[in-house]
Amino acid sequence: MELLLNTHDQVVQSAVIGVKYPVKGEVAKAYIIRAKGSDLDEQGLITWAKEHMSSYKCPKYVEFREALPTLATGKLLRRKLKEDQDA
Repeated sequence: MELLLNTHDQVVQSAVIGVKYPVKGEVAKAYIIRAKGSDLDEQGLITWAKEHMSSYKCPKYVEFREALPTLATGKLLRRKLKEDQDA
C-alpha cells in the first residue's frame, strides 16, 4: 500500500498503520509527507487511492506530517505512530 501511495506525484513518503474502527475492527490510516508546494488534501488522496487500489486497502484516514519517526538508520518507527494514535 505504501509503495502505491508513494507513486502519487504529490507524496514524498508514506506510512500506513491499522487503527481501531467500530464497524470493521481495524482500518488503514496513512501518514503522508507531502511534496513541497503540494495542495493535496485528505479527500483528494483517498479518492486517488480508490482509483488505484482495492477499496478494502484504501486508507480510511489520512494525516499529513512534516516528518515521520525514524531510527538513525532511517528505518520507519511504526510503533511510534501507533503509540501516537493510541495516546
